[in-house]
Amino acid sequence: MSSGGSLVWLIWFILCVGTVNLSLCSPGSNNTSCLEVERQALLKFKEGLYDPRHRLSSWHGEDCCRWEGIGCDNQTAHVVKLDLNSWHTDFYLGGTVGSSLLDLKHLYYLNLSRNNFEGPIPPFIGSLSELRHLDLSWNSFGGPIPPFIGSLSELRHLDLSMNSFSGAIPQQLGNLSCLQYFSIWENQVNAKSLKWLSGLSTLQHLDLRDVNLSESSDWFQMISTLPTTLSTLWLVNCQLDNQIRGMLPLSFTSSIFGVVDLSSNQFEGPLPPIPTNVYILYLQGNLFSGPIIFDNHESQTIELLDLSNNSINGIISPNICKSHNLGVLDLSDNHLSGELPHCLENLTGFLVVKLANNNLHGKLPSMMLHTELRALQLKNNNFSGEFPSSLKHCKKLAMIDFSQNNFHGNIPSRIYNMDLSNNSLDGEIPESIVNLVELQSLNLSANHLTGKIPAKIGDMNSMLSLDLSRNNLTGPIPSSLSELNFLGDLNLSFNNLSGRIPTGSQLQTFNDTSYEGNYDLCGPPTSKDCLGHGMPRSPASINQDNTADEEMLWLFLGVMLGFILGCWMVWGILLFKKDWRILYFLFLDELGDKVYVAYVLSMRRLKVMKRN
Repeated sequence: MSSGGSLVWLIWFILCVGTVNLSLCSPGSNNTSCLEVERQALLKFKEGLYDPRHRLSSWHGEDCCRWEGIGCDNQTAHVVKLDLNSWHTDFYLGGTVGSSLLDLKHLYYLNLSRNNFEGPIPPFIGSLSELRHLDLSWNSFGGPIPPFIGSLSELRHLDLSMNSFSGAIPQQLGNLSCLQYFSIWENQVNAKSLKWLSGLSTLQHLDLRDVNLSESSDWFQMISTLPTTLSTLWLVNCQLDNQIRGMLPLSFTSSIFGVVDLSSNQFEGPLPPIPTNVYILYLQGNLFSGPIIFDNHESQTIELLDLSNNSINGIISPNICKSHNLGVLDLSDNHLSGELPHCLENLTGFLVVKLANNNLHGKLPSMMLHTELRALQLKNNNFSGEFPSSLKHCKKLAMIDFSQNNFHGNIPSRIYNMDLSNNSLDGEIPESIVNLVELQSLNLSANHLTGKIPAKIGDMNSMLSLDLSRNNLTGPIPSSLSELNFLGDLNLSFNNLSGRIPTGSQLQTFNDTSYEGNYDLCGPPTSKDCLGHGMPRSPASINQDNTADEEMLWLFLGVMLGFILGCWMVWGILLFKKDWRILYFLFLDELGDKVYVAYVLSMRRLKVMKRN
C-alpha cells in the first residue's frame, strides 16, 4: 500500500475512533454514565421535591444523562442542563430547590418554569457562575428580587415573570452586561429608577409589563437610549403618562425597535407618527387623540398595528396603503369617520381587521374579500350596501361581526363565525351553512330572514350560541337541533315557528323567553299543550273553536226558546180553556189506569214463570 493510501486509512481510523469516543459521552449512551458526584447531587435534589405524579420516575440507574430533563456535555459528560419545565405536561413539581445543585459546577441552563415552587429565590443560585439561562417563570416565588442575581455575569436569559415578587427592581441587574432577554411581567414590582438599563448593552427583549413606573422620573430618557440591539419592548399597564405632554419625541419613535407595546397606560395628546422601523406596535388603551399620521415612506415594515380604545378621530389616511406588510389592523373604539380608502383593495395581506365602534360609512372595498382573511369586525358603524357575497371565497375566515350597520341582501354560505345582527339581511338561511362544523357562535337576529331553519343544523356540533330571533322564520324547529349538546345560549323568539319543540338534550332547559313570540309553538318549556300529532292550538284554531262555541250557544238558546214557547202554548190554553182542562185531565187519568193494569198483568206473568 502506498504511503498516500496509508495516510488516508490512518486519518479514517482516527476519525472513526474520535466518533466512537464522542458517541460514548453523548446523552443517551448505553455504555457510559455521568459523573457520580453529579448523579448524587441530582438524587439529593430530587429528595427535596414534591412529585405526586412521579414526574421524575426515570431518575434511577447509573447514567443520569439519560434521565428526563437532564442534558450532558458531549465530551466531558458533565451535567450542563436541567430543564424541568412543565409546559407540555400537567405533572407539576414543587417543594424545595435544594443547594445540592451547587455540585453541578458546569450547569449553564436551569429551567423550572410552570411549576409550584414558592418562597424566595434560593441564595445559592447566585453562586452558579456558569449560568447563562435562568427561567423561574410561572411559579409562586415571592419576596424581593435578590440583588445576587446581578452577580450572574454570564447570564443571557432571565425570566422571572408570573410570580409574586414585590418591591423595587435591584439596580445590580445593570451588571448583567451579556443579558439579551429580560422579562418580569405579572408581578408586584416597581422601578423608581431605570438607570440600571444603561448597563444592558446587548439587550434584545425587554418585558416590563405591569411594573409600576409611575415614580420613575428617568424612564423616558432611559427607554429612548436603549441599545440598538433592542427588538422587543413591552411597557403594558405601567401606569405611565406622557410627561412631555404632546407627541412622543421623534427620538423615541425613530429608535430601532421591532416590537413596541405601550398599551394600557395614560399617554395623551396627538398620536405620534407611525414609525417605519417597527413591525408590531401596540398603543391601545391610552388617551391619544387627533388623526393617524402614517409615514409617507414607501417601505413601511409594520405588520401589526393596534390603536384601539383611544380618542383618535378624522379619516383613515390613504397613506396606510403604503404598509404593504400590514396583516393585523385594529382601530376599534375610536372616533374615526369617513369612508375606507379605496386603495385598500391593493392590500391582500390582511389577516385581521377590526374597525368596530366608530363612525365609518360607505361600502366595503374589495380588500376585505381576499382568501387569507381570518377575522373581520365592523360592528356599530354606518356601513351600507349589499352584503358582500364575495366573502364566500374567504375559506379561512374564523370571525365576522357586521352587526349594527345597514347591510342588506342574502347571507353568503361560507363563513365560519359570525354576528350579522341588526342589519337588513333577507332571504333564507342557506342550507350549506351546516357545513361550518366548527362554528361556535351564530347571531342573525333582527333581520328580515324567511323560510325554515336548516333541517341539518344539528350537524354544527361545535355550536355554543345560536340567536335567530326577530326574523320571519317559519316551519317547525328541526329535531336535529336537540343534537347540539354544547349549546348554552338559544334564542328563537319572535318568529313564526310552529309545531312541538323537539325533546332531548337541553332544549327544554332554556327559558320560555327563548321561544316567546312564536304562537304556533307548543310543548315544554312553554305553557302551551300540543294536540293530535304535536300541533298546538294556534290563533286560527282558537278562532274556529270560538266560532263553533258561539254557534252552539245560539242553537241552545233556540231550542230553549222553542221549548218555552211550546210549553206556554200548551199550558196557556189549559189555563184559559176550562173544557180543554177537563178533557186533558180525563186523558191523563185514563192513561194512568192503562199503565197500572199493564203493570199488574206483567207482575202476574213473572210469578207464574217462577213457579213453573
